[in-house]
Order: sequence, then structure tokens, then C-alpha cells
Amino acid sequence: MPATSHWTAALVLTLGLLSSACSGPAASGGDTGDAKAAAEAKKKKKKDERTYDTPDKALSEDEAAMLIGFCEATIDCYRHSCDDGDLVLRFKRVRVKSQWGKDLQKHFTANTLPVIGRRLRGLVKEEKLDHVNAACSEVVARFD
Repeated sequence: MPATSHWTAALVLTLGLLSSACSGPAASGGDTGDAKAAAEAKKKKKKDERTYDTPDKALSEDEAAMLIGFCEATIDCYRHSCDDGDLVLRFKRVRVKSQWGKDLQKHFTANTLPVIGRRLRGLVKEEKLDHVNAACSEVVARFD
């Protein structure tokens, strides 16, 4: 941006100083230590997360809420005879935060209601959510 007046010259000078100040040691090849700390925190979080490879990890509150959401979507589609497109939309509306939840959501959106019901029934019984939520209890009762 060329400086055409004394006002724009001051603006260009200020922006130039700010942009060089923002490029600090991390941009010039130095390490601030924040990147290492963030990488370590992310790695630790990954170890604590539940995955298909580590199904024995405890179920978090978010994952329990997600499974309850899947139960409600399944029973709603069971009662209203959803077509495949509507079934996919209902499962995509469930809030998913973990990678395990995303994988499960992908599995559910690619299958039919009976397959989803049987898989969800196993998860609900394993986590004992059938005693916590009415929709999950109904999933256990309906899908044998």
C-alpha cells in the first residue's frame, strides 16, 4: 500500500510495525515453547480418549450424551418409519465431539435402522445406559 498522504504514511508505518511484531520468534524459526506444550497436551488428550482400539476407556459425559442422542434418533426413526435420507439427517444432528463419536456417527449414517439398532443396543447395554434414559431402554427392548 503506497503512502499518498501523511495520514496513509502513518497508517502504513503502523501496520508495518505491527506485522513485524506479530512475526516474533516462532515465525523466524525460534521456538517459544508454546508449540511443544500444545503438542504434549494434545497427545495426552488423545491417550485419554476412547477409540475403537481402546473401548475399555471410561465413557465421558459428552460420549454418554452422544449415545443418548443416538438412542433418541433411533427410536424416533423407528416410530416414524424414516427413509434413509431422514435417518442420516437425524444422526448427523447429534452433537459429536470425540473421534470415537465421529467414527460411530459415520458407521450409523452408512447403515440401516436394524443394523444401527443392534450395534447401539450392544453399546447401551455395555455402558448400562438403559437404566439412565428411556430411549436407550427402548433401544435395548426393540432391537434383539
